[in-house]
Amino acid sequence: MVKAAGYGIIYGAPDAEGKIFDSGCFDDADMRDTRFLVEKVDPISNVAFGTAKLMLDEKGIKYITDLPQTLTGGRDVAESIRNGNFMGVDVHANIQTRIVDGVKHVTKVERLLGFRFNSNSNGTYSSAYLIDDDNLTVEELHERKRKLKLELELLG
Repeated sequence: MVKAAGYGIIYGAPDAEGKIFDSGCFDDADMRDTRFLVEKVDPISNVAFGTAKLMLDEKGIKYITDLPQTLTGGRDVAESIRNGNFMGVDVHANIQTRIVDGVKHVTKVERLLGFRFNSNSNGTYSSAYLIDDDNLTVEELHERKRKLKLELELLG
């Protein structure tokens, strides 16, 4: 099974809309039905179904999601990550915010609705990498996992 992993949000980094998610804003969030989508509509995985997992740490919120190759969206996301077209994800959530020096800060996420793979995510506030990629040789897979582990350690 091809999977994608990375950070959905990195605390303190402005997202595509300029919002900054503050450390701890996900602490009491309802994440039970978080979905992963391609662009705006095509669902590819869901935490409630066990096809995606979320983990909080001091750097942000990490994810691992299946990319089912039986779905066009799963194949498209895998290919777009391989080609460098999808470098991260955008978050969709019910949030509480405050303005600090003209910048919107997310202080609380009430419900995390989903993450969306798209070409607007530039990799500065989120990330996306392929793991368990069926199209890689064993050596390439081990090297990719080693690089992902190092990057996650550096971010954490």
